[in-house]
Amino acid sequence: MFPLRPNAEPSAISRALIRRSTRSYHQCHSGADQRQRLTAIWTPTGGRTAGEAERAHDKLIRAGLLRQSHSGIFHLLPMGYRIQSKLESLIDKHMQSLGASRVALSSITSKKLWQQSGRYENLGSELFNFQDRKGADYMLAPTHEEEVTSLVAQSVKSYKELPLRLYQITRKYRDELRPRHGLLRTREFTMKDLYTFDVDTAAAMQTYEQVQDAYASFFGSLGLPVVKARAGSGDMGGDLSHEYHFTSPIGEDLIMKCNNCEFAVNSDIAEQPANDRATDPQHHCPECEAGTLEAKEALEHFADPVGLQWPRAISPYEVEIVFADGLEAQAVQIYDDVVHGLSDTTDVLLDDRPVSLPWKLKDADLAGYPIVVVLGQVWKKTGNVELQCRRLGIK
Repeated sequence: MFPLRPNAEPSAISRALIRRSTRSYHQCHSGADQRQRLTAIWTPTGGRTAGEAERAHDKLIRAGLLRQSHSGIFHLLPMGYRIQSKLESLIDKHMQSLGASRVALSSITSKKLWQQSGRYENLGSELFNFQDRKGADYMLAPTHEEEVTSLVAQSVKSYKELPLRLYQITRKYRDELRPRHGLLRTREFTMKDLYTFDVDTAAAMQTYEQVQDAYASFFGSLGLPVVKARAGSGDMGGDLSHEYHFTSPIGEDLIMKCNNCEFAVNSDIAEQPANDRATDPQHHCPECEAGTLEAKEALEHFADPVGLQWPRAISPYEVEIVFADGLEAQAVQIYDDVVHGLSDTTDVLLDDRPVSLPWKLKDADLAGYPIVVVLGQVWKKTGNVELQCRRLGIK
């Protein structure tokens, strides 16, 4: 329920008063104010101006979501961490649909283990190496295939314990020669990895298909226009590999996509024949043979010149309420109505900072809240709030 106007029906007013009376009682007896207020969240947004060629990463910094501490190393601030937590919860949901269990492997791994797998020589220059006080060699883990394989080999005693599906969302480390593009090429980063163990090749292929379905569902829940492309396995090895690409003007891979079917391939392997067909994919699609492969155009999907535009599923808050000076009491009333009138999963933020309404609106655009409720001049004149949603062009 939004504002109560003088001509509202008595029954509606009565119901609202009963709800407010009940809330007031609970707030009085529950101690501290439970409302989400921006003054209680450290969000440093001032003092930075947009450059002419500002990218989404620059907006993340201006919006107070993160800060760079050193080359390729970043700190997540409260709002940025809130977004990451929501993203992890969404990943948990889709991984649990696969029957996968979440683990958290140590960030420290053995150099000897990597030498045994043969990957140390291939990635040596990108690894952070160190020794303990006894001279034993260790590394900061760039990924965990060696460790999880060792763990499962020591723990699983029978094929009857398979299939086994383990995933984690942890920090990884790589000594990037030239960190760049904000969070895309860093020395420390958060990565989700899934490891599956099956009884035979047929079971492994079935798992592979199920994982692809889970990823498609995950990206769909974000409204993220990804391109699934065939790719080489690289240092990971294996006979089959797919990549999920988000096209971006700062991307470093080129994806060739058929203009007739859904076939897509990383340009690094585009010269290789698919399905044993000697078709030159630079001219004809090796999948349907009716279309041609074209370079995928780049775009900035979750940002515009004004600011960020988060999907509701991972936005720091789904609804923000901003108000002009002198309207805090009314804004609090509307906050309570929105919270209790919507689902329990809808989170609402009250911008109660002692700054002007134009400043709050500019910050709201920069932060990218999906819905902004405004109490300004229109409220003072008519008792109506204004609703803004940039993604739908409502403003």
